[in-house]
Amino acid sequence: MFEIPFLRFFVPCAILYVFFYTLVINPPVEDDDRHQGLSPEDVKVMRWKGASLMEAQQYNEAEEIYIRLHKEFADNSVYSGELAKIRHTQGRFEEEAALWEDFVQHSPTPVEGCPQIGEAYRSAHQGVKALDALKRCWEFEPTNSDMILFYALELEHHGDENLAHDLYVKGHQISPRYADMTVGLARTELHRGNPSQARNLILEALERTPDNPDALLAAGIIFTRSGDRQTARKYLQHGVEVSPNYLDMRLALAAINGRPARRRSRS
Repeated sequence: MFEIPFLRFFVPCAILYVFFYTLVINPPVEDDDRHQGLSPEDVKVMRWKGASLMEAQQYNEAEEIYIRLHKEFADNSVYSGELAKIRHTQGRFEEEAALWEDFVQHSPTPVEGCPQIGEAYRSAHQGVKALDALKRCWEFEPTNSDMILFYALELEHHGDENLAHDLYVKGHQISPRYADMTVGLARTELHRGNPSQARNLILEALERTPDNPDALLAAGIIFTRSGDRQTARKYLQHGVEVSPNYLDMRLALAAINGRPARRRSRS
């Protein structure tokens, strides 16, 4: 059998062309919208419109835009973050938490998803996940005062006063003028049996933020425990004036005055 040089050259070329045509020139298109693609101009217009709607607080109108963008670009933290905000306004907290998880996984600055991720889990009544999320937030930036505060507050909520106290001490050293940090430290000092230190700290916080409801409530509790009910009443009465729907404040004042408080939620 003799060889045909033309066929030896043509057949491999024909096969290569078929592959090139199939994979590059005319690739198969799947039915999934994810693979239909958006042009750069489409993305630019959608981002502008979505941002405008979010700024105008027209969240339901922005929802479809960010669903599409998140579907097309699942690893883009901007879209998962904006969609998480929309889910928050809709009260869909489990979905919000999942979207914040996407955000912290893909964002170059995951701390920007904090404390929203913890608050979403808490709103979804998933306290253990809220604590874990806020711990991760703290681990993202261990010297960030806000991250220290959020994690310490959640630890207090879960009854871990000792670790919360250690964090408040660290946070107070980093940001000694951070009033909320000082209030937290005062609460845990009282819990540890140091009422004198607690009084000094709460007065320090109130000097900076005299209308801080949490500081006023803590002052009322601290001075009540110290036996100074008159001073405690003064702070709690001011607290009710500042935040009339703060239930814990009203309950603490009612306890001092010896009468039940009407159960109202904090505004």
